Amino acid sequence: MFPRGLLIEITERQPIAMVNASPPMLLDRHGVLFPLRGSFGDYTLPVLSHFVAAENSYHKINNNQSKSMAEAKKILHFLADNHTRLFENISELRLNNYEDFEIILLEQPTKVVLGKNQHIKKLNVLLKFENQLQLLNKSITDYKILDLRYESQLVAQEWT
Repeated sequence: MFPRGLLIEITERQPIAMVNASPPMLLDRHGVLFPLRGSFGDYTLPVLSHFVAAENSYHKINNNQSKSMAEAKKILHFLADNHTRLFENISELRLNNYEDFEIILLEQPTKVVLGKNQHIKKLNVLLKFENQLQLLNKSITDYKILDLRYESQLVAQEWT
């Protein structure tokens, strides 16, 4: 007996980041990793560095497989939805040797250190700081490092 029809489902994936891994991968808003077509230069997306990607393609990440990758997805998703200009200015989101999250901006390049936890709360502090800087005709890229690892404070180092 042959089937009377064929159902084909096509899902278009919208990447929010490139994963610097071997092989290179793309990450979508839902946490699905899929193969990079072409080269890094073909995309204008933030690069995720020093993260452990899942081994197989078209694989949805979860907290058990890569807690840091899932958190990176949350950070990028938050910025893409709530602060497009900052999201578009991200060159790289990475884990440093101490497993602190760092954002490297395209301009200057300013380094934003988010630390190990409470990333969305810290990003909200950064966004408030940026709003205050605009009143002074300044920008977060006027600073070399913005460190948000400390409770209720932002430590800023200007370019010299």
